[in-house]
Amino acid sequence: MMSPSSEPRTTATKEKKSSSELVSAKLIEWEDYEQEVARLWSLSSALKEAREKKEGLEGKLHSLNQVGPLR
Repeated sequence: MMSPSSEPRTTATKEKKSSSELVSAKLIEWEDYEQEVARLWSLSSALKEAREKKEGLEGKLHSLNQVGPLR
């Protein structure tokens, strides 16, 4: 029998796919936790960058719509 300190540690994260689906737990091995955090950090950074780019493009599009078509 393994002692409690030698058993692999896990942490649970919840994944919510949509409001109509049930929330399921995802077990992550403690050793993989740092890699999973880095992956999520990277994804959130990419999402933030994409949102900022979208806002910039929306501003440009809005200003072009105010000027009207160029002839």
